[in-house]
Amino acid sequence: MSVLAGIEISFSKENNVLNLIDSLTQYGWCLNENSTISYLPLGDNEQYDWQTESLDNWDFICGVIEKKMLTGEMVGLSLTWKDSMIGGEFLFDSNGSYLNIGLSINRKTKGDSNDTDFNWYTEKLTEAFFEKAIKVENIETSQID
Repeated sequence: MSVLAGIEISFSKENNVLNLIDSLTQYGWCLNENSTISYLPLGDNEQYDWQTESLDNWDFICGVIEKKMLTGEMVGLSLTWKDSMIGGEFLFDSNGSYLNIGLSINRKTKGDSNDTDFNWYTEKLTEAFFEKAIKVENIETSQID
């Protein structure tokens, strides 16, 4: 059975998206997906036409992210937690005021159930922001079976 699960995080103020990404990756979230980075390209206009680049091209992707922030486009990256291969698509508002995460990569569940283990995700997300003094205002979770 297919399940859609997600987390929306609102921050207490606007943030630089690259700073949010840096907070996540320094805490343990990884951009590496089979030696590539999945991201939303410039001019995607919410078509979600995910592209991949080699890990070596992170500077290029940072440039794309900076342009997307300037033009008001949503910034999207796939991230996974350390070597667990559990993660999803992280969609950042261009001004860094909120983050939506589609939990689509090896979704973590509670025991043998089909229920998403939201506590597992929120702990790893909020701690990443807490360490960098980025204030989370609200967290909402959702699951559609």
